[in-house]
Amino acid sequence: MLLVFGWLVAFPASVATAAPVARDAELCEIAASEAADAVGVPLDILRALALTETGRHLDGAFRPWPWALNIQGQGHWLNSKLKAHAHARRAIESGIRNLDIGCFQINHRWHGDSFDSVRDMLDPATNARYAARFLKRMHDETGSWSDAAGAYHSRTPELAQRYRARFKQIRARLDAAPRDVELARPQHQPGEARPERTARRSPYPLLTGGGKGRNGSLLSATARSGAQPLIDTTASAGLLQ
Repeated sequence: MLLVFGWLVAFPASVATAAPVARDAELCEIAASEAADAVGVPLDILRALALTETGRHLDGAFRPWPWALNIQGQGHWLNSKLKAHAHARRAIESGIRNLDIGCFQINHRWHGDSFDSVRDMLDPATNARYAARFLKRMHDETGSWSDAAGAYHSRTPELAQRYRARFKQIRARLDAAPRDVELARPQHQPGEARPERTARRSPYPLLTGGGKGRNGSLLSATARSGAQPLIDTTASAGLLQ
């Protein structure tokens, strides 16, 4: 772990596989759209949240990724639901509960009991609906969607503020640019085999001009009393872009 201008940056110890298939990113986008309608959260809010949590550059577009895990501060990109599920199960069976799962990086320690299984947590639609409901509760409490996004990350004010700033930048980019892709039903089933690709770190930062050391989501923090954040803020790191 490196401390860069006050930012804790943890580089992934391993990146299992990478297959930047746009259709997989659509799973998060479709799930966000459906959850927004079902729960009553603005779609741009959920899209920005998904991108803040798991956004990465795929074939020239900044997209969320459904098979992302953060295990004790280490980011892992998997190329299928089956592989993400197996990776998460191995971590849990080894005694680890501090892991963030799926499109919206829901933490197993704080929220796993609300799901039937790890496979259920990984399901983009289920993941998105839970995140939307939690975010709406934070909005009811704070009265602001940006403040709700900060609370989604952490109850520690300075950490919530940094996360909120990144969320607002991503949301502004969504407002300023055409949609990267139209939301459409994917042509494959979740868990379908994907062609393997040699794993590598993307050269793109999460935010254009975001500043040195501003990596992906999940900064170090300590949760305060009240509703638990969806990500485990006792761990440092994030899913690097």
